[in-house]
Amino acid sequence: MALDRAVAQVRSAVRPLLTGTVLVACSGGPDSLSLAAAVAFEAPRRGVAAGLLTVDHGLQPDSAAQARRVA
Repeated sequence: MALDRAVAQVRSAVRPLLTGTVLVACSGGPDSLSLAAAVAFEAPRRGVAAGLLTVDHGLQPDSAAQARRVA
């Protein structure tokens, strides 16, 4: 089964940026989840420490629940 083109493109885009420790800010939306997934896949293969963080700014009624899902 071939890798989805969009997934391959995101992984390829993050590879040159994976130096030092990488933290991904994740809101839970599709763009930040895609970035987080690509970093989670690529970082260990390059010996790079990576993590994710999310912040509940309280700007939407369900923001606390969204932050818990992301965490």
